Amino acid sequence: IEATWSTVAGGLTLDGAAGINLQGNASEIDITTSNLLDVNVGTLDIDVNAGIEIDGTTLSVDSTDTTNLTMTANAASTKVLTIAASNSNASNSANIDIDADGDITIDSGAGISIDAGSASNLSTSDGALTITSAAATTWSTGTGLLTINGGTGISLAGNTSEVDITTSDAVDINSGSTTIDASSGDITLTADANNAKIVLKGDNENGTAIHIDGNANANSVVDIDAGVLDVDITAGVNINAGSASNLTTSSGLLTLEGGNGITLTSTGGSLLLNGSSQTVTINSSALD
Repeated sequence: IEATWSTVAGGLTLDGAAGINLQGNASEIDITTSNLLDVNVGTLDIDVNAGIEIDGTTLSVDSTDTTNLTMTANAASTKVLTIAASNSNASNSANIDIDADGDITIDSGAGISIDAGSASNLSTSDGALTITSAAATTWSTGTGLLTINGGTGISLAGNTSEVDITTSDAVDINSGSTTIDASSGDITLTADANNAKIVLKGDNENGTAIHIDGNANANSVVDIDAGVLDVDITAGVNINAGSASNLTTSSGLLTLEGGNGITLTSTGGSLLLNGSSQTVTINSSALD
């Protein structure tokens, strides 16, 4: 038998000294109003055996103390906690805004996937940004440049492994100055194509433009191997050695030619022209 308690004017008050128990048994308990539903309690505890649905034009959940939104499942299939925002209006979208005046911490027992449909950023207005992985990591773009910009520099550390820069196009390094140090191994510059070359170019107009230093020890060697060695100098050439030296060819002539003469000087010992078993020819307009 249905029963109705109502007032034609004023409120209807239920006041239980030890509480109020509303029990719908296997049927619905329906609270309907076109105005505000105001629940003022010390603690609100809602327990259900199935789902909880809250529908409204807006929803505000506010608290003044530690708060949690937790799903604890015990099921034979994967369960998902979904936080979603959508706007079916063709001219507008729906955003999710997460703000905290302290830390925001995201922990996952498996992977974390963040996918965006347009330009995005991950930045700090103050302090460092650290991205660390326990295994190999890939930063890539589907199209366009990948830009790494350090306000006070960029440090690439391979530790005890290789730092590999690979491209089928050019590697372009523009800097005020460039230093390459190998503390425990060689530095190798290789141009492998059969029509390729290595160019070292220095533009100092009033001093040393290119400096090759292999003088760590008296036994240090600068070794140049070439099919043909072609050296063109606009001004003079100075080659100074600290011990016995030679300029030889294994076959063919060795030609020394001076536009304004040639000076051979021996400051100690003998000046030897050795043409043993050969002809020594001196052609001169005057022999002094």
